[in-house]
Amino acid sequence: MVSFIGDMAAITQAIHYQKAIYLVPLRSLAEEKHQHFKKLYSGKDCLIKILISSRDHREDDYKIIAGEYEIAVMVYEKFNYFLWKYPALLENISLIIVDELQMIHDPERGPLKGNMEKRNSLKSKKIKTTLMKIASKIPSPILCKIWKKQNK
Repeated sequence: MVSFIGDMAAITQAIHYQKAIYLVPLRSLAEEKHQHFKKLYSGKDCLIKILISSRDHREDDYKIIAGEYEIAVMVYEKFNYFLWKYPALLENISLIIVDELQMIHDPERGPLKGNMEKRNSLKSKKIKTTLMKIASKIPSPILCKIWKKQNK
């Protein structure tokens, strides 16, 4: 149900000629979400441009950098790389959806969340980007405490 809310938020942005980035933690989830969006919202009746970017899918990276999309599905690390390499990317994004938020604190991912938020906040004075965080479950009391602090 919570992913459906993220889907509707992304589609709403596209309908209003805005850009949305849909972030997921795994390449397999990126592939699944991309196929889901393409199946439902891309075709002859609905011309929403939906792209994917991960280690396995680099072919559309230049289109994402150039802003030639409505919805881009990415893994966390790829988005973090884009923020580092192309900070102006945020200027045209109206919504960033972080799905499976509970996985962003995974120690194997490194300081990913902090890096993403730091880069986002540095630009926040001139960029009007909304950050939507979706978590299907909060796995530990510590993460729950962190999550509560961020959303106050």
